[in-house]
This record gives sequence, C-alpha cells and structure tokens, in this order.
Amino acid sequence: MSSPKFIPPINAQGPNIKAPPRNLIFMFDGTGDEIDDDVTNVIQFSRLLYNHPKELDPTVDKKTGEPKTFVVAPVVDSDEGNKRQVIFYRKGIGMWKAGSNRSKIPFYGPVSRTVDKAIAWNFEDHVMDAYKTLTEQYKEGDKICLFGFSRGSYTARTKSFSPDSINEFHVKLKEFLEQHRTAMVMIEFVGVWDTVNSVGLITTTGAMYTSSAPNLKTFRHAIALDERRARFDRSMWYKKENDGKKLKTDVEQVWFAGAHCDVGGGSVSNDTKPNLANIPLRWMIRECFKKETGIIFAANELQSHLGMDPLCLYPIVKPRPAPLPLRDDSIVQTVESVNKSNSEKKCPVTATSTEEEHDLWDSLAPIYDMLVIKWYTWDLFERFRMKKWDPVRGNTHEANWWAGRRIYVNVPPSKEAKKYIFDKKVRVHRSVRTRMMAKSMDPKGPYVPAASLQVGGQNISVDSDLVEWVD
Repeated sequence: MSSPKFIPPINAQGPNIKAPPRNLIFMFDGTGDEIDDDVTNVIQFSRLLYNHPKELDPTVDKKTGEPKTFVVAPVVDSDEGNKRQVIFYRKGIGMWKAGSNRSKIPFYGPVSRTVDKAIAWNFEDHVMDAYKTLTEQYKEGDKICLFGFSRGSYTARTKSFSPDSINEFHVKLKEFLEQHRTAMVMIEFVGVWDTVNSVGLITTTGAMYTSSAPNLKTFRHAIALDERRARFDRSMWYKKENDGKKLKTDVEQVWFAGAHCDVGGGSVSNDTKPNLANIPLRWMIRECFKKETGIIFAANELQSHLGMDPLCLYPIVKPRPAPLPLRDDSIVQTVESVNKSNSEKKCPVTATSTEEEHDLWDSLAPIYDMLVIKWYTWDLFERFRMKKWDPVRGNTHEANWWAGRRIYVNVPPSKEAKKYIFDKKVRVHRSVRTRMMAKSMDPKGPYVPAASLQVGGQNISVDSDLVEWVD
C-alpha cells in the first residue's frame, strides 16, 4: 500500500460524507525561542503540519550562506488550505511584546526583552493576544488545538481555562477574560513540553491547574526527568478530589530523559542526530492520532524526519513493536564525549530508518544540563530560598541546592495531599529504560534520572514497581 501525502486526508471521500471540521492550531514557543539555528519542538512540530505558516520555512544559514536543511511540509498558497487547517505561531516570551510599538524605541526594546526572559513580565499580554486571535478567527465547528513549550506551555494551558479558574495573581489577565466573556468553545487538545511554574515575579501556586477544565477534552504533557534548576521546576496538572465538572479531561503526563531543552527542544543545532528531543516530539504526534484530533500531517516528512510510518498512525494507530535490543556500540554519550569525538555526526539513522531505530539512538544522546554547562548563570539561584508550591507540602520557602525534581506518586493522605488524586504509578517513556540499561561515557556510571520518587526520595530504577513504562 502506498503512503498518502497527508494524514488524515485533506478532503472527505464519498458523496454522502460530511466535510471534516477545520483545525485551528496555536503554537507557543519557549522563553527566548524563535526561528533560529536551534529551534524547539514547537517549530519542529509545526513544520510537519499541512498548511503551516510560511514564516516557519527554512531560511539561509547565516554562517554558510547555504539553504537550511529542515524537512518541512508543503505550504498551501490558496484559500483551500485555510478551509481545513490554520496554524498560528507565536515567538517565546522575551522575543516580542503583543500589542505594543514600544519595542521600536531605542533602549526599551532590549531591556524589555531581557527582563521578560528572566521573569516573564509580559506573560499576560501573550495570553490576551492569543485570546483575541482565537475570538477573531474561530468559526462554529472548528477544532481548537494548543501546543507549547516551557512558558509557552503555560500560555497554552492558560488559554484553555475559563476566567473562574485563573490564578489570583494574574489580575490583569483575569479582568481581561471577564470583560471578554464569550460562549464557551470546546478545546480539542492541549499538548505541552515541560511546563515551568515560574511566570512573572511570583512562582505560581499550582491552583491554576489542579482540576479538569470544563471545556478541554485532552491534555498531554511531556516532562523532563533531569532538569534541576530551581527556577525551572515543572508545573504538573493535579486533579482535585472534589472535581465535579461534567467533562473529565483526559490527562496523561509522561516523563522523558533529559533536561528542559532536551525534552522541549533547542539544546542542539537543528540537524543534530541523535537528539533526545525527538523522542517526546514523536510521542506527542502519536498522541494526536490516538485521540483522533484530525490534525493533518505531511506523511512523507513524518517518515523521513522522525522514522514514523504513516501507515502505523492512520487510519488506526497500531501498537508499537518492542524496543530494539542494545548493541555493542549502544553507549550513552555526554556533552564532553560528543565534543571530543564528534560522535553525534556518526549516528547511523537515515531517512529510511524505523521509528525504533530512531528511538534507540536518540535515547543515547547527551543531556545538556545548564547547571553544568552554564553554572555561572544559574548556580546562585540554587542557594537562594525560593517560594514553591506542591500538592503534598503546600507552600514552602527553601533553597534547591541542585536537587532534582520530586515526583509524587502513590502519596499517603496528609492535610494538603488529601485534596488531590495521585496516580498509583509514574508514567515514564520506555526510552528512559533503554538509556538506563546502556553503557555510558559518563565516569559516574550508567544513567540514573535526576528526578526522585516521593515520598522516600527513591531513585527511578528499571524494575521499580512504582513505574509504568509507556510508549
């Protein structure tokens, strides 16, 4: 059977088949991220979509003068494409300010961008701009999907909530949504990579994301196991015990090997292989097909860029084969070993490699830990007492001291924890197990995730009865 050009098909087939709804897709990039030489999964995902914005197309490499070699889906230069799928891309916080011309004023622009990157000063403007765009573009029957990375994830998640659920610290945003109340529309899918919980001067309390949104069908979250920075703690979706909403959002949160940008993308240059970020990118795409979102992808690019067989994704999502066994040369790399041997360029995957082959080699890629690579930037924050919130201990003021993230699973009742529903097991992608079982170039020994299971501070092990390995 030959592979289709797009999946699902652009047009319905048959005389009595109703035309499919239009997809309205919003993409929110991470802090300081835009279209450059080390793009995030937000852009990588967007470029695989039918009718993606032309601004996402590759440009000329500034260093070589040669065209960049991104694999991208064809752009549709007609109104026909907009009848089926429309994509809106927004640069990350710190790269632009919505609804303002002040960036044209000398001095203000660079200062504003720097402050914005540090504390997301203009976060609410990003959300309000996206909300206005949605109200202007939405047509009855549209399927709305939102994607984001880092603080862009926070933007995507905020956009899917009603004014009543917005955190009390976001006064400006809450007032805006109250003034612009419209008929509630259904959000089909929210997919995010490693949402961080510091937006603005105040670290969020988590109250914004504790229960299912009444208008959100599906929520998917890829989370970094090895991010340790105090200002980059993850913001999980916690379900409340007393959540009585009619619609129960389908929530799935899966942990992946790597630090923040190893999961959301942007830690390495665009053509680098292997790359840890490709694993959560493939997972997110598969979840879109599992949940029948109707998002249209370019089939050939899924195959050539990521090794994903279109016939295994549509019309039904087929079960994945078992992971490939480790080979003699399956060795986990470090940043130092890659820089020394240039081993990333020796990755054997090609445009015809299978998804399992891609997964095997991507799982061995280096982790880019900013507390090691740029310790001089982040080290001081590890020593400061910072306000944090989690569903077990409530609000705390403590220094992080370079500790990994806490994963709450199978939590016994407590004053704070009894308000929430905790999973009996933590969901970890099976590629993490592959990485843990492989030999390593790290002198400390085989890979062990930086995150620990709570309560008790256990490390994640390949045979832990608290871990559910997922694909």
